[in-house]
Amino acid sequence: MREINFRDTDTAVRDNVKELEGSIEYCYQCGTCTASCPVFEVHPDYNPRKIIRMLVLGMQDVVREDFVWLCSSCYACQERCPQGVLIPRVMRILTNMAFSEGYVPHGVGVQYQKVKNDGVLYTPSSYDNRKRKSLHLEEINEEYDVAEIFGG
Repeated sequence: MREINFRDTDTAVRDNVKELEGSIEYCYQCGTCTASCPVFEVHPDYNPRKIIRMLVLGMQDVVREDFVWLCSSCYACQERCPQGVLIPRVMRILTNMAFSEGYVPHGVGVQYQKVKNDGVLYTPSSYDNRKRKSLHLEEINEEYDVAEIFGG
């Protein structure tokens, strides 16, 4: 993780998140979200408490960090938060903001291009279709037209 400049603050990111979500101002940094986060266990850079704190302080660098993309949306943090902060929703807002500003991890860009070009992220093989048939599911042989989704 790169160094974050605490002097470079801007309330625009915080205000955008507060407008769309509204609950970050109630966070009193108890750490319950971090203690219940499965992603934090394997990736210490992803710390929900720290991310909310960065937002409250108006640190615009938060949307430029790769760790905002790590939320698994398991809702453990939200279920245990004593103040009712909707952290998965906040993280979704942050990733949308990061995407719109062009801060996208390499893997997300690759997935975006794959879906844009092929219509699917994963093309089913003949083995996959045999397994589907054994489970009495339809085979997947369709071509997908995703041009409308990508504005073309």
